[in-house]
Amino acid sequence: MAIASVVVKVVPGEEPFVTSQLMNIPGVEVEHVANGNIVCILEGQDLQWLEHMASQVIQSIPGVIIVMPIYVNCEDLELLEAEALVN
Repeated sequence: MAIASVVVKVVPGEEPFVTSQLMNIPGVEVEHVANGNIVCILEGQDLQWLEHMASQVIQSIPGVIIVMPIYVNCEDLELLEAEALVN
């Protein structure tokens, strides 16, 4: 499981459109919108998914200037599940 917090910088006035587009993407949760910045949580299966979402999917929305990662974490679920069975 991979999780990231990102700030999506948008063209002023485009926040409502970009927010509505982001809310329709599975694995993307909009947390806060203010002054041309949209704070999102991305949650997916791995780091490659996070990279694809940030650099290809979100960046391609009209009105998006840049996607800036703030926090990224990835845990191997299979390893965690195996450890839970052992303990």
